Formats: sequence, structure tokens, C-alpha cells
Amino acid sequence: MAVLSNSTDEAAAKEAFPKANILSFDNTADVFAALIGGNAQAMVAMSPTPQMAARLYDAKFKLVDGPLLRMPEPFALRPDDTRLVQYVNNWIGARTADGTIAGVRRYWFGGFKWMSRFDTGAKPEQAKPKQ
Repeated sequence: MAVLSNSTDEAAAKEAFPKANILSFDNTADVFAALIGGNAQAMVAMSPTPQMAARLYDAKFKLVDGPLLRMPEPFALRPDDTRLVQYVNNWIGARTADGTIAGVRRYWFGGFKWMSRFDTGAKPEQAKPKQ
């Protein structure tokens, strides 16, 4: 199972699949390469990486329904900066209420229109896992 080294992907894979052979790589391109090259049977990665892989490599990947785990994505702020804390809390509340956050989530995680911004013609070369 290919994962990004020292990531939550790696920790989740080790916890969910304790008997699996986990192959850790320094970058996502190497994770893709291991799967494409047949050196790994699966990969564990945060969204939208698996969706991108399935889209880029057509029928070579099959996505498993549902996430392995869900993680909150908090902001970290200095607690003594009460004005900034209040501003960020207000911003989150306002952007949640007006649908901005849901729209951004749909754009980045629900579709692939954004991929046209990137050169996706290059395919990763064979990679070796970290020892």
C-alpha cells in the first residue's frame, strides 16, 4: 500500500490495515508511480488525490466508496490576539452562512474543472519507497 511518508495518510493506513505492507514515499508523484508500476496494490491519500489519480489514469484505478477517516481542518491562532480570533470566527460563520465554504469544497473536492489549470500530461516515473 503506497502512502506519502510521515503523513496522516501513512498513519491512517497503518491503523486501518495493520497487516499491510506499507510503502512510504517522499512525494505524491512517487505514490502514483508505485501504483501505476505495479509496486503497490493500493494507495491511501487525502482527497482529492485519489480522485485525481482515478481521473488522470482512467480505468487503472478504482475508488473505494467513502473515506477511510474524516479529519477536522482547524485554524491555529495565537490566543492572545483576540481581535484576530474574533475576525476569523466571524469570517467562518459568514462564509458558512452564505455558502462560500460549501461552494469551495464542491469545486475542489466534487469536480475536476480546476485540473485544467495544471499540466497533467506528465506521468510519474518509477519510484522506490523509503527504506
